Amino acid sequence: MMAVGLNHKTQLSDNSFLDTSIGITTNGYKSTTEWFEPDAENLNSGSLTPYSNLENREIKYTFTSNLSNKLSKHISTTSGIIADYLSLKATARQVDAPEEPLEEFLDANENSYYLQAYAQTDVQITPKLSTQIGVNVSHFGINQETTLEPRAGIRWKALPSLKFGLGYGSHSRREDLKVYYFNHMNENGITRNNKLLKKSKANHYIASIDWKINNNLHLNVEGYYQKLHDVPVAIDSSYSTANYTQLWKLDKPLNNNGTGKNIGIDITLEKYFNNNYYYLLTASFFDATYVGGDGIERNSLFNRNYLTTLTAGKEFTIGSTKDASNSKNKLLGFNFNATYMGGQRTTPFLESESILQQKVVLDHDRLYDLQNDPELWINFGITYKINKKESTTTWGLDFQNATLATQNQGYEYNFFTKKVVKNDVLFLLPNLYYKIEF
Repeated sequence: MMAVGLNHKTQLSDNSFLDTSIGITTNGYKSTTEWFEPDAENLNSGSLTPYSNLENREIKYTFTSNLSNKLSKHISTTSGIIADYLSLKATARQVDAPEEPLEEFLDANENSYYLQAYAQTDVQITPKLSTQIGVNVSHFGINQETTLEPRAGIRWKALPSLKFGLGYGSHSRREDLKVYYFNHMNENGITRNNKLLKKSKANHYIASIDWKINNNLHLNVEGYYQKLHDVPVAIDSSYSTANYTQLWKLDKPLNNNGTGKNIGIDITLEKYFNNNYYYLLTASFFDATYVGGDGIERNSLFNRNYLTTLTAGKEFTIGSTKDASNSKNKLLGFNFNATYMGGQRTTPFLESESILQQKVVLDHDRLYDLQNDPELWINFGITYKINKKESTTTWGLDFQNATLATQNQGYEYNFFTKKVVKNDVLFLLPNLYYKIEF
């Protein structure tokens, strides 16, 4: 992945500001995988045959411009545009069994664009009551779809330290570019793609409470309900793009008959950095379901039901001078993060079919019926800072997944044992760094 950009800000008048940026981002993925067929059991010698050939490269050129105006003491506006020029080069060829020829699902070398314009007005109706009204308009070049998305919110300041809010927003999302170019065969034997597929859409409803308990402690509680529609799904299938972050094989036509809903509550308690320590406690409780092309409501892949995190840190002064103008304070800091969440949703496999076909065959009639055990992830970091008059030097050590917890990534077929086994993965990332800030 690579990103580079330029930003320019200018003041047009006492009450008007223009912020303009241009940027380029690119990311790519390439993988070639082969089957290994041993000459005999428990031998490392054998033959290799193609299994998959995957490649995806995307380049996005972006231009943004945002104009802010303060029309009066009580009214301000924000408006702008976002223009993306999109370039895609992607191939996907896979095979289901050894010695079969690779089947091509994707071969795209395409360019398109995505345009957005937005405007929002903020009005302070009374000293205690304010509102925001806005709209977002977007146009997608691949399917030539234009969407109009209204948004509104209102906030009531019941006390100097207590606020209540309500909000509504209509939102849309385009799919990963390669989704629109996957090949499939229609009922007449003609190869088609998904370029006419519309964007996924959702209506968001939010209610919030914001309480400043004291100068250093803040509580926010937000409840939400999201109703999804026009979600791309495969006809007569449990498949829905709502469940996928990466997709490499799709041999069925898609339509926009899918739906879904998310309901939940987010709680955040934050202790600002004071007296050399801070903490942040968050808790989310939610339920996420979807309806695929077969009309059946199921748990979504991401329906863990709950997620809690605790982040905390403290600094100790281990050396200083009394002369503030020549401060050389030395600080030793400790940071801690713990995440406890419900297990990821999984799909049971069909054992006899998997052994017969020598690959994992999932029971798609029971998609995401099972849930893994809850997960606990702990990270910690240590920093040593030397504060000088004109610079700060920092040595640091971050250790991700300090408890060496594993995460289940589904199942895989073991050719030696002729069984389907769990695919548990260990993520471990120590990071030692040094930096100077002027």
